[in-house]
Amino acid sequence: MAPPPWLGIIADDFTGAVDVATGITQVGHHVVIVTAQQNLAEIQADVIVIALKTRSIDSAQAVNLSLNAAQQLIEVGVDQIYFKYCSTFDSTSQGNIGPVSDALSDLLDAQVVVFNPAFPANGRVVRDGNLYVNDVLLENSSMRDHPLNPMTQSHLPTLLDQQSQNKNAAVSLADIRNGLMSTVMQSANTTGTRYFVTDSVTEKDLSLVANECATHRLVTGGSALAVSLAMHRQPRRSHVSSWSGIGRMAIIVGSTSAVTQRQVNHFRNLNPDNVYCLSWDDPGTTISDALAFLSVIDPDKPVLVTSYRSIDDVIELQARFGTQVSAHMVEEANVAMAQELVRQGITWLMVAGGETSGAVVTGLGVTRLEIAQQISPGLAWSITDTGIALALKSGNFGSDDLFTSEGEK
Repeated sequence: MAPPPWLGIIADDFTGAVDVATGITQVGHHVVIVTAQQNLAEIQADVIVIALKTRSIDSAQAVNLSLNAAQQLIEVGVDQIYFKYCSTFDSTSQGNIGPVSDALSDLLDAQVVVFNPAFPANGRVVRDGNLYVNDVLLENSSMRDHPLNPMTQSHLPTLLDQQSQNKNAAVSLADIRNGLMSTVMQSANTTGTRYFVTDSVTEKDLSLVANECATHRLVTGGSALAVSLAMHRQPRRSHVSSWSGIGRMAIIVGSTSAVTQRQVNHFRNLNPDNVYCLSWDDPGTTISDALAFLSVIDPDKPVLVTSYRSIDDVIELQARFGTQVSAHMVEEANVAMAQELVRQGITWLMVAGGETSGAVVTGLGVTRLEIAQQISPGLAWSITDTGIALALKSGNFGSDDLFTSEGEK
C-alpha cells in the first residue's frame, strides 16, 4: 500500500499554490495541485496542494473553506498541514491570515505555530518582525496601493494582533542562528503565546526555522519555508513530466503591480498589434469588443489581454461599481477571454494575478495541475487535466521580459 502524502498545503490563492508546488517539485517531491473538491485518497503524491481563492473574500467564508480543506487532508493522513499565504503577507487588519490560522490551529490543537512569509530569492525578508520587499519596508513598497489588500503595516506581530485572537511574539534572527528558537518559543508558550513570527533573511535562516518546526502539526508561511521543510524530507515518489512544449501561447493579465506592468510594456513594445486592453467605458460591451479583437489577431504570434491600463483604471472602476462588483466584472471578462482563446487553439496560457488566476482556472474547468517546467523561482508551466498548459503568475514575480521570452518559445 502506497504511503499517504506527508504534507498537505492549503494555499489562499491559485498563483500561490503553483508557487509552492514549483519549489517543492524542484527538490524532488511529487506534488499535485487540486483546485476543486475531489477524492484525495485517489491521489498518489508526496504533497497535495489545495488551491483556494480565500485571500480577499469574507473572513468567515475563508475560514469555512480552509477548514474543509484541512479536514480533507486529515482524512488522507498527512503528517503536517501548511497554510500558505503570500510572501508579502497580503492580509489587512480585518484578515484573512489571522482568522484562518486561528481556526486551523484550533482544529489541529496546534499550540505552537510559526509564521514566516520570507522568500529571500524574490527579495522578501523578515527582520525584527518587519517584512521587507527588496530592502524596502512592506508599507513603503508598491503593496501599499494594492487594490484589494493594501499593506500599510510592515510589523507582522502588530498585524497579527489586529487579526487574531491568539497572542504572538517575534523570534529574532540572533536566537534562530544561535539555536535558541525552540527554547524561546517554549518559554513564551508557557505564558500563553501561541504564534511566533520568525525572522529570516537568507535561505539558511529558513532552513534553521524549518528544522525547528519539522514536527509541528501546523506551519504557516510563504512558499520558501515550505520548500525548506521539503528539503528536510526524503521524497517517496518520483515525478516524470509529460510536458511536450508544443502549441500556441496567450497571456491574460489582471494584475496592476509595477512588475507586471513593466512586463506588459515590454511585450507591447515588441508585439503592439497583439495587445488588447479591456475597455470599461461601457461594461455592457466589454466582452464583445474584446472577442471581436481576438477574432482578427495574428495566429502566428502570442497575444496579450490586459484588464487595465494602470492602477487609475482600477480606482475608477471601483468608484463606479464598488470593489466586489467591479472585481466580479473583471473576472467574468477574463474568463470569457480565456475560454475563447482555448477555443481558438491556445494550448499555453499564462495568467498574471492571483484573483484572475483563480477565476480563469475555475472558468476553464481545471481541477488538477502538476508542475512540468520551471520558468523562474515561484513560477512554472503546469499540465492540467483539461490538456492545456497553465502558468499562473503572482503579480510581483518575474523579469521584465517574462511575457516576451515565454511567448517566443
